[in-house]
Amino acid sequence: MNQTHDPALTSWIESANSPDSDFPIQNLPFGVFSRKGESERRVGVAIGDQIVDVGESLSANLWSGKAATRSSMSENLSARICGAGRRAM
Repeated sequence: MNQTHDPALTSWIESANSPDSDFPIQNLPFGVFSRKGESERRVGVAIGDQIVDVGESLSANLWSGKAATRSSMSENLSARICGAGRRAM
């Protein structure tokens, strides 16, 4: 384990600091979501009760180093999966 699993870490997103949160700062899963009323699928990271839009945050240069590289790769893979539709699953 490394420092990212430290139970003392806290997030700027209050709901991620709740003891019953499924997505605390130590558990940030990538996923695919769409905005309410929109059909476009997007790649995001769940944190607390929020979703960080990976594409938007990459475009805004909010990621750096390994995080930017890995996020970009994840977004490309997820975009291909989204485009493949249910039959590919």
